[in-house]
Amino acid sequence: MSAADIRIHLRVLQLERLEAESTGLTNNRIYMADLESEQVEYQQALVDAAIDEVLKLRSDLSRRQYG
Repeated sequence: MSAADIRIHLRVLQLERLEAESTGLTNNRIYMADLESEQVEYQQALVDAAIDEVLKLRSDLSRRQYG
């Protein structure tokens, strides 16, 4: 999954949280804990994906150019 895809999923999770708050689901501890856990997991995945993309770009830019 790319960093962009992960960002999109994080936005969906934020919308889900807002909807849960507006419908009174914040009292459902199991649901909210699951939602929080998924959000934390995707935030870490975003950091990992961003680092991988930066390292790949840096590697591509540092290759010697022959021609």
